[in-house]
Amino acid sequence: MTTHNHRDNRDDDSTGVSVYKRDKQMSELQQKIEENRKKMFEKRLALKKYAKTHDSNHINEIVKKYDEYFHEYKTNVKLQIRALEEIIKHLNDVLKEQEQNLNEDFDLDLDLDSNDLISRIKSQLKTDKIMILKEIDSLRKLLV
Repeated sequence: MTTHNHRDNRDDDSTGVSVYKRDKQMSELQQKIEENRKKMFEKRLALKKYAKTHDSNHINEIVKKYDEYFHEYKTNVKLQIRALEEIIKHLNDVLKEQEQNLNEDFDLDLDLDSNDLISRIKSQLKTDKIMILKEIDSLRKLLV
């Protein structure tokens, strides 16, 4: 039985390491995407400056494509922000509902397990809300 528990711990460690590696890889990919986005923005600005001094339909077309890309990019970021704000509104509604239920349940003298469950749900909702607000902040920074 001890061996079985030891094996479970190794599996948990392996899973933890796997999740860590995946998260690290995702973080690195996000960083590369952001670097590439910045490089594209810089190239767009350089081409715009060049296009002002050199009349070229080809360069103007490339600048137009960059502008279209960044317009679409910003639109997508704004849509993500709006969707996350809707989720925040929903979480606020759920929190209010939980608080109302908790107040009503106190009148019914619920057991400690039920109160603990409600408390944990409220805590998780608040944690989720904080995480979403941080994501909204990081998305807004991309629009600057």
